Amino acid sequence: MINNAGISPQASHSSFNPKVPVLGVDKLSIALEVVRWEAPLLAAYVNNYRAAGSNCAMICPESPSRKTELSK
Repeated sequence: MINNAGISPQASHSSFNPKVPVLGVDKLSIALEVVRWEAPLLAAYVNNYRAAGSNCAMICPESPSRKTELSK
């Protein structure tokens, strides 16, 4: 989704728990549809928890700009 500057919807999620307060105050949200991603740097955090306690986390940033000091 970084290539298209969009945030994909959360898989298998269609409604919010009414007991959980609105997330807008914390500037957090759960996407229910593709949302335009506007930020100075696009980076995604991916984590995975597996059986037997193994886990992994990775930050995937967008590629650097093709513009370099030499091409200015």
